[in-house]
Amino acid sequence: MIRADARITVCQLQVLDPLKIGQDVKEIIECDLAAEIGLLDAYRAEQDRRAATLKATRDDLAARSAALTVTDLRAARRLVKS
Repeated sequence: MIRADARITVCQLQVLDPLKIGQDVKEIIECDLAAEIGLLDAYRAEQDRRAATLKATRDDLAARSAALTVTDLRAARRLVKS
């Protein structure tokens, strides 16, 4: 049987994000502000990615709809009516 602490020393542990805990009120507020700013940056990056995806999708749909012919539209209407 292998002890858990022996197993931990064998495995490589990944440091994800260290705790940011202040020792006094000023440090606590600074750490909280830094965390909020980090989250805001991540939120803005995600919004930018979503906006780019939306624009690419709209451009693709516009290109596809421009390629439709009148015959394609008439066939689509017939399918909808039936």
